[in-house]
Amino acid sequence: MSKPETMKIDDVEYVRKDAVAFSYTSRKEGVWEIGKKYLIRTVTMIQHGTLVDVTDKELVMVGCSWIADTGRFSDFVCGKIEPNEVEPFPQDRAVIIGRGAVIDAVILDKTFNKQK
Repeated sequence: MSKPETMKIDDVEYVRKDAVAFSYTSRKEGVWEIGKKYLIRTVTMIQHGTLVDVTDKELVMVGCSWIADTGRFSDFVCGKIEPNEVEPFPQDRAVIIGRGAVIDAVILDKTFNKQK
């Protein structure tokens, strides 16, 4: 017997967690564009992934990696070189970044998901 995808409790409909593939709707939240791939520098790390949500205090990304070593930063951001070290987060999990820790961000439409 197959599992139901939704269930109703006290007139509230719930969706089974294992029945949902993570999805998002492209939209703009202030300067942030949902669905774009961002390179975000924080006070301690550099993350790269697809932005899927923006709240007052957090940014939420999927397909995220920590870029541990970019090499020469301007060459990396301009696409002239690949990063020296990439540490991917589990790809099936959202990564939440505190907006108070963000130094700068740039849309960078690349994929960095392999370790070197």
